[in-house]
Order: sequence, then structure tokens, then C-alpha cells
Amino acid sequence: MSATTASVLTLLVGLVCAWTASQRGYVALVATGLLFHLASVLDGVDGEIARATLTESKAGARVDTIVDQVTYVTCFAGAMIGWAREAGGTVPVTVAAITGVALLLSLLRAGRFVAAHATNASFVFVDRAVRRAAADTGRLPLRLAAASFTLLRRDLFAVIFLAASLTGLRALMPALILAGVAIANLTFGFFSRELVAAAGTERAEAVLRQATSEVRC
Repeated sequence: MSATTASVLTLLVGLVCAWTASQRGYVALVATGLLFHLASVLDGVDGEIARATLTESKAGARVDTIVDQVTYVTCFAGAMIGWAREAGGTVPVTVAAITGVALLLSLLRAGRFVAAHATNASFVFVDRAVRRAAADTGRLPLRLAAASFTLLRRDLFAVIFLAASLTGLRALMPALILAGVAIANLTFGFFSRELVAAAGTERAEAVLRQATSEVRC
């Protein structure tokens, strides 16, 4: 299997998860958690294949990021639709719409940060920048933000999402998504200067590592 094939497989699983999430009932909710977790696991496969076959490239990293974000957005949108359909009324629909817009705007904001400061298209850079800012400044709010960003990472959030689906409480889905959006935006809003400085350090170290690796080769 090529890395591109693995990315396509991840996308297909994500789209099936999104459709399942939009359906009513407990079985559909649990299936959503399982499929989302599977998509999260598969999301790391393409990168491992690329490294194992020495086919890593910026284009491949960009495809991986796009698949990752499309999977998340569609799955979360499906979860919101399923919650609105099951709960009924105008309030769930309104909350779902607001959450969807907030999520898209947050991803665009993170994408601009990555494009401006990272050496590749991976959104993991955001997590590294937050951790670096917390370590460099030692400020408690940033340390708490770093811990929160750890929970928002693909692998851990997928486990939390799965656990939430097992409870049968659909309202937990939008609550988790809104919490993640709020934490991300508050961190970017209040600590933008610290994050930019940390991103510069992370970028410089990444460039140095790459140069060292090229010299050794």
C-alpha cells in the first residue's frame, strides 16, 4: 500500500463515520465513536508508510493534512446533525450551526499559523508551539493550555470521543467540540506573541535538524 492509498482509505473511513454520526440512535452513536477512532489510527499510517519507503514529500504532508482536517470537519458536522435530528427543536440546530462555523474559523486560524511559521503543513506544529511557549515562559495559563492541547491531539481526542459515544449522551459531542474550539481560540487570542516566539524557535530547530541530517547523508 502506498502512502496516498492509505490517505484515501482514511478519508473514506472518515466519510462513512460522518454519515453514521448523522443517524439517530445509540447504535449509530457508538459506531461513530468506533469509526472516528479507526480514522484516527489510520491517519498515522500514511506517514509511517512514507517514512518506511523513503517517499516523504511536502506534497504528501499537505495531502495528509487536508485529509485529516476534512475527516474531522465532516465527522464533527455529522455528529452535530445527528444531535440536532435526535434532540429536535431550534436550539440544537442553532448551536450546531454556530459550532460548525466556529470550528471552520478555528481551523483556518490554525492553518494560517502553520503556513506562516512551520516548515511543513502538519497541524502538529501548533501543539509543539504551545508546549514550547509554556516551557519557555513558565506561565501557568500556558502550561494549562499545553495540557489541554495534549487532550485535543488526534489520538487522545479520539479516545475521549469514543468514551463519550459509549455514554449515549449525544450532547457530549457538541460540548467536546465547543470546548476544543474555545481552548484553541483563547490560547491564540491571549498568547499570540508568546506563540509566535515559540514557533520561531521550533522552526529554527527544525531547520537545523534538517541541515544536520543532510550533512550526515
